[in-house]
Amino acid sequence: MVLSAIGAWCFPWPATAQNNPGYYGPAVQMDVLDNLPVAEADVDYRFRAASGSIVNSFIWWDKYGKVKNSVQVCDGYGCGTGGSVDICIYLDDGKPDHIWTGKPLGCVTDSNLRSGEQIRTETFPVSFQLDAGRLYHLHWHNTDANPVKNFISVNDICVWHPTKPRQPAIPDSDLAVIVGTKTVETDTPIFQLNYEDGTTQGQGYKESWNYMPEDISGGARTRELILVTGQVRTVKSLSVRVNRVSGNSALRVTLSTASGAVLEQGEIPAAIFPAGNRLTANSLASQYVTPTWGTYTFAIPRILRSNQYYQLILSAPADTVYQEYAIQKASVYGFSPRTFFADGHGEFSRDNGSTWAGFKQTEESRNHTDADIQFYFTLWSEQVGHGNSLKRRGK
Repeated sequence: MVLSAIGAWCFPWPATAQNNPGYYGPAVQMDVLDNLPVAEADVDYRFRAASGSIVNSFIWWDKYGKVKNSVQVCDGYGCGTGGSVDICIYLDDGKPDHIWTGKPLGCVTDSNLRSGEQIRTETFPVSFQLDAGRLYHLHWHNTDANPVKNFISVNDICVWHPTKPRQPAIPDSDLAVIVGTKTVETDTPIFQLNYEDGTTQGQGYKESWNYMPEDISGGARTRELILVTGQVRTVKSLSVRVNRVSGNSALRVTLSTASGAVLEQGEIPAAIFPAGNRLTANSLASQYVTPTWGTYTFAIPRILRSNQYYQLILSAPADTVYQEYAIQKASVYGFSPRTFFADGHGEFSRDNGSTWAGFKQTEESRNHTDADIQFYFTLWSEQVGHGNSLKRRGK
């Protein structure tokens, strides 16, 4: 591994909680990027088709290598010519390990990959159709005569300490990364599939800023600012992923309107979040940190009304320090809002909430509105059925 800086449902859903029945929010966990060389072994993304339409194109993230003295050098990301890669869609074999099988349904060949790093859109030259709800594989194979010397990598998102399921709102069967024939338990794909009927599906978070964390302690707090779109959401619980550094006071969660009217305030006990090291500017050191999901259940279901702003605020007493960091959406790279949480963005405050700013990617790149904190709401069960009927249209 080389690093760059629900039970199954009866119908397929795109990869983020925004579009899954029962959830509202990103519901994506990520620590770092992982690049997987397409060299001696093939790289594969397993997914469950969200439409029975014709597949037009897809988006993926290619990484070739670094530049030294104006010359690209071989490293764990890529080497030589970059190779020639066939990217194909296969059927799933239906066996317990769920790997690809048979002849490809459609392929794209790309041999112009020596671009350093690029999120690419590929168009299939020949049309073919998928069956909604069936498992398929998007599969990279290097056809170069010497793939060990001529290769590129595929980027995906990674957590240092894998969980079951890998992502809290997605069944492991429905979204996975495979190298050779082995599932990479730490990794989740970055991709988008585009159908002729306008349906898009995929996982559209591309980067973690855990090297630019913000404290949650005393006057320092974080929030997700949300503008609800579409249907009304009735939420029964909230889950957040944070890192506890020190202290034993609970993490306080506040759900309020944009004007500050509190809908509910409660606590998640500190013991839910294992205490450990502090996140720093060294992204690789984050492997020794254990951000963890904690859940707060509302006293009664809370209604989030369409076209209204809400705040989800995380705070803690000064005797305890938690940390939060943002995950970035690939919104400027052609990814559809259906592949990430499009209804909000994360912010931080260091003055008790008097002023707020978007998370930083670097000290120079500040006040972002294209990144979220790691959270999700679980919907009230009666609304889940209503949501299912809406989503079956696949749009």
